[in-house]
Amino acid sequence: MGVKIMSEFFYMGGYGYHVWGIMLLALVIMLVESLSLKRQQKALLQRIQRNKRIQKNKEKFLQI
Repeated sequence: MGVKIMSEFFYMGGYGYHVWGIMLLALVIMLVESLSLKRQQKALLQRIQRNKRIQKNKEKFLQI
């Protein structure tokens, strides 16, 4: 009985392919967005560190 109910749940009256396809697409989009934000954060932190080094070198140069 439980298997029949589960298969009916996944079949969803013939719309299961559409529903589960959209769910999969949404999951993929969320994963891509998460990875993209992580990559942007890493690049931003590197840019901040580089700017700090440049500012520090400018200050040293001006003191000479």
